[in-house]
Parts: sequence; C-alpha cells; structure tokens
Amino acid sequence: MDIGSRISGIFGNRTIAETRREGSVIKVIEKGRPPNQIRVLMYNGITFSTIKNGSIYTNSYWDYFLPLPSIFREPKILILGLGGGTIPYQIESMYPNASIDAVEVDRDIIEISKKFLQRELRAKIIAADGYEYLNKTDNTYSIIISDPYIDDSMPEKFLSRKFVSCARSKLVNGGIFAVNFAISHKLSQMLEPFISEIEAEFGSCTRVIPLTVPGNNIIIASKGTETRAALRSAKRLEGCTEAENISTAYAQAVL
Repeated sequence: MDIGSRISGIFGNRTIAETRREGSVIKVIEKGRPPNQIRVLMYNGITFSTIKNGSIYTNSYWDYFLPLPSIFREPKILILGLGGGTIPYQIESMYPNASIDAVEVDRDIIEISKKFLQRELRAKIIAADGYEYLNKTDNTYSIIISDPYIDDSMPEKFLSRKFVSCARSKLVNGGIFAVNFAISHKLSQMLEPFISEIEAEFGSCTRVIPLTVPGNNIIIASKGTETRAALRSAKRLEGCTEAENISTAYAQAVL
C-alpha cells in the first residue's frame, strides 16, 4: 500500500473499481464511513455520479429531476447519458411504476456503473450514441432527460436546434424535456443561445436552479403546455432538507 492509499484509508476513502484507457481514468470511490458514506463515480477527476448511503438524495443536481415523474400516472422516461446511474436509481426508488430507457455511448461507463450502483436497475440500458438513438427511435416518452457529458463539456450536437426539435417530436403531448446544463467555462457562452433554441421549439421553458449546486441549471420545457403551468402540477417533495430544497427551487422556477 502506498502513502496515498494509507491516507485515504485513514479518512475512510477507498477505490472499489477503476478503468484506465488512453486519455481517461474512470474510478468508483467510497468516501467516509457508515452511516455517512457516499459512493462517487469519477471520470478524469470529475464527479459523474454520487449515491449517499441510506438515502435516494445526493444533495446535488441529480435530485432536481425527481419531481418530474409525478406529473404522469405511468411515466415513460428516456435518459441520455447514464453516468453511474444515479438518475434512474433515484427515479426507480421513488416511482416504482416508471419505465426507463437509459442511453450511454461509453461501454466502459456502462460496465463500471454496475460496480458503482451495486444493484441491478430495472431500467433498460442501451449502448448507443444518445443523439443517434433519439433520431432513429420510434418510441415516444413522457420525459426526456438530457445529461450527456464528456469530462465537463456537453457535445455541441446536444445543444443544436435539430436536437431540441427531435426531442420535442419524441415526446407525448404534455411531455417534459429536461436538460442538465452545467455552466463550465466551455459552456457558459452557450446557455442563452440554447435557451433560445428551446423556446423557439417549445414556446416556453424555465430554469430550476439547484440551491446546493448554483453552477448547474436544470432547463425544463413542456410540449403543448406552458412550462410553468405544467410544473405546478408536480408533486411537492417533503420529509428532509434535500426534499425541501428541491421543492423550494421548483417554487421559485414557476413564479
């Protein structure tokens, strides 16, 4: 054991899975000790997924998609970008009647996500490019969640008018399009143009600003319904600080 490993052990941190390849390192790390332990999937040092021991909440941006399935009786959800699988894990835990397709282009991410989650998802995991899948599929969805990051940047094709238009065409009437937009240096200048593209296709959109991660915006648009009106029908989450934070952010977004 090297010195770094000894120090990590003292603080309760340990690497439980690792994949190295040219240009990237993917790791699953456990931090802390029970009952405050968290598991993190890191891609080139950037956090791609987190799960907290004994909670479906992460106190981060993933939590802010959780009110959306409550708008639908039997939500059918498409997630573009799997990461470690935090979002499908959370949704399955809160909404047993949800049906989820998760599309991930990186097969190494798919494999290591199994060690990250340490459980089988009910979601259908599709190894494909999310942009191409969306173009080719005949399926329609209640919710499309776009979170397709490589390092700290989103491929530009996922910010295009063509992508937004295609997403709208694959939603049922009243369906929800939701995008995690992390305002990194690379993406900051693209935020307002991207919002303009969404508004042009959907007619309206709004931003939910995570209270604990102000650098992230969850951009949400509704097909066929004014977006703020659609979000007012989402269930208020209660019972813990994380749930209250989410509900507060949604209340601010629909004003």
